[in-house]
Amino acid sequence: MKAARALVFTGGRTAENATCHRLRLRDAALYRLPVVVDPYGASGDLVRALGIGPVADPDTPDALAGALLAATADGPPRTGYLTALDRAAGRFTLERTLRPLLAWLDTGHRAPDRNTPDLVRAVDGLLAAHPALTGPAPRLI
Repeated sequence: MKAARALVFTGGRTAENATCHRLRLRDAALYRLPVVVDPYGASGDLVRALGIGPVADPDTPDALAGALLAATADGPPRTGYLTALDRAAGRFTLERTLRPLLAWLDTGHRAPDRNTPDLVRAVDGLLAAHPALTGPAPRLI
């Protein structure tokens, strides 16, 4: 994330995309990154209203390519998105409440419970109870 120039998330014209904000939208404020998003619903509406990135139809390759360039290349469009992110930052509560987590992540330490017997036992139990989790993800969920 630290080397990213923008957040990009596009999807299909699904009910979820039309009615919900995408989870990763919060990362725009956390990492101060412009967002390239499709126009399908709430996320596209918010990105457009706040001016924090371009909204482009992923079914139109030229439009999507232009949006990617606008969000990532140094110049007036990207500068405008970053300025809009600065103006909107106070609206994102998670940006204020996750600062301790981000500081901890910056230290590079691993999670304290990683590979402990309790964690290994819990993961093994989860996989035993739900064997489908061990296979490849389905194309459609």
